[in-house]
Amino acid sequence: MLQLALWGNRADLSLINDLTAQSSIHEVSNLSVEALASQNSNILANDTVKAWNYLEAVKGKRKDIILDNSGFELFTDLLLADWLLQHNHASSIHFHGKAIPWFVSDTTQSDFHWVIDQCAAQIHPEMQSFGLRWKNYLNESKFVFSAHPFWTTPYPYWHLLDVAPDLYADLAKSSLTIFKGDLNYRKLVYDCDWPVDTSFSSAIGPLALDPKSNSASHFPPVLALRTVKSDPVVGLQGGIVQASKLDTIDKEWRLNGRYALIQFHYSTSK
Repeated sequence: MLQLALWGNRADLSLINDLTAQSSIHEVSNLSVEALASQNSNILANDTVKAWNYLEAVKGKRKDIILDNSGFELFTDLLLADWLLQHNHASSIHFHGKAIPWFVSDTTQSDFHWVIDQCAAQIHPEMQSFGLRWKNYLNESKFVFSAHPFWTTPYPYWHLLDVAPDLYADLAKSSLTIFKGDLNYRKLVYDCDWPVDTSFSSAIGPLALDPKSNSASHFPPVLALRTVKSDPVVGLQGGIVQASKLDTIDKEWRLNGRYALIQFHYSTSK
């Protein structure tokens, strides 16, 4: 389910700039079990096992998803959220979208409800059942959507506590924050040209502070699901050697969305 949400991040308008190109649409939306398995080698850093072990330890607690694109990617995020609730890995899912479409396909409140409404209106019984269940989740506050102004400011997330203490305090109530997509990743790591072997925990700065050394409410564990569409990359398992090899194989590996990262930070003292 993490991989489903991960590769759903490929389906944004920057990679589908010609909606008549059916082959391109099929490429980003083909997320069968077989297709997911075939792309495992393109996940350059994969903390799935660490994230799963943590999820097993914090069943029945709130989880938060900081959304990226609407449309197909949002649908995969909803599937992940549904699975977490159905299997008691979460008591509620709080979705964080944008107050305005800062980038053209960012998820706003109207997008969020539109996708759910469209699923509920489908003739296909399984798709319809998803939409109806998600509507019930909204009524029961198991799905909660918000769009804090902070998400459309230029501030990297290192400054979250100082710029938006109310949002920080709300997120601190969660047991896990899942950051979707390339822009969220860039803002997590301060959009810097880090050495590729820099640890993910180091690159997210204050969000990884040990609560024992931080007087503020500590930030919950961070899980980043991102297909690579821009330069900042940290935590490569093979470090500089791996990056050099990728430069040889595919000169645009940092830009074309063919590669991905599943990176998880968790301080055991939390």
